[in-house]
Amino acid sequence: LGGGGRPIQLKFRINGKSTDIETLSIPFQSQFQPAMARFAQKRNVTVAQCKFIFDGENLRPMDTPEGLDLDGGEIVDVMMPTVGNKASDKASAKKSSGGGVVSRGDAASNGARSTTARAASSRAGASAPPAARAATNSAGASAPPAKISIKTNRNRNNNPRQKTWKLLDTDPLTKLQTDYIKLYKSKGCKKVRFYFANALVQDVTKTFRELGMGEGDMMYAMENGKPFTPV
Repeated sequence: LGGGGRPIQLKFRINGKSTDIETLSIPFQSQFQPAMARFAQKRNVTVAQCKFIFDGENLRPMDTPEGLDLDGGEIVDVMMPTVGNKASDKASAKKSSGGGVVSRGDAASNGARSTTARAASSRAGASAPPAARAATNSAGASAPPAKISIKTNRNRNNNPRQKTWKLLDTDPLTKLQTDYIKLYKSKGCKKVRFYFANALVQDVTKTFRELGMGEGDMMYAMENGKPFTPV
């Protein structure tokens, strides 16, 4: 593959089967396109027949491991035809229509972290300002927990995609804080402060619902005392 920085190993899981995994080496700064082509060639299919999914979203040929903040060991799901089994193909296609599953490597937890596909439904009023949503959420505090996807931007980076976390809106921010440090510990993260709507979240014991956060919202995660510049 030449150039592209240090290589990392990524696992391509076929149709969600843990027993059917292809491991490929990809240069850290290189695009995924060559790896996708090699994968397709090994499987005797075309790239067009394969759907590569990472973090619940389609993986693009021009994406890079560096841009996705990968360490190596992550699992990318690939939905593709199963040769000679049309019924299985249809079932796989139907299953993949709602998204995919991705696992992130994590040395602190035996090299695996798993996230599910992005939730299809968003909470009512998600487009409202955070303060308004917080008031609405306070009024509906007795509502049952709802699954939400929260994104974190690490140290104010410009990557096209950001890390997505699957949580409940009744989870406290301390849960995300703990999981975040655990994931990025190998990259030097010792502590982190979160900013939402250009303001520091002072009380990390509050739930996402209490903070007025909903499906698809993003927080800026500033590590080890790094300053935050408002967006």
